[in-house]
Amino acid sequence: MTTVMRVLIVDDERMTVELAARALRSVCSVDTALNMADARIFLRERGPYAMVLADLRLPDGSGLDLLMEVAGTATRPTHLVLMTGTILSADEEQRIREAGIALLGKPFARPHLLALLPSSHPHHG
Repeated sequence: MTTVMRVLIVDDERMTVELAARALRSVCSVDTALNMADARIFLRERGPYAMVLADLRLPDGSGLDLLMEVAGTATRPTHLVLMTGTILSADEEQRIREAGIALLGKPFARPHLLALLPSSHPHHG
């Protein structure tokens, strides 16, 4: 029996969430959250996830802070991805590098998103 990879997408921009979910649903199971509070509920009640994608700027905090929280858990996802359409501060860039978090610039193309999936999972472009 094969296990379906599970991904959580966190972004307050509904269009970004829908585009990313549509691209990923062809190869994995996707949950979506529009803010950190909902993301924390998904992580607690539906985790663990193979990959978590979070936007940097969320209405109730920083996606980077959310990913740092997830990175420190026993059920850390294989891949943590920070999405942003803005220029990062030097402090943010350093925190991202040190935590092993991948960056995905917005807007993004489907192949760039699929390339971030854990390499053990086959996907088509």
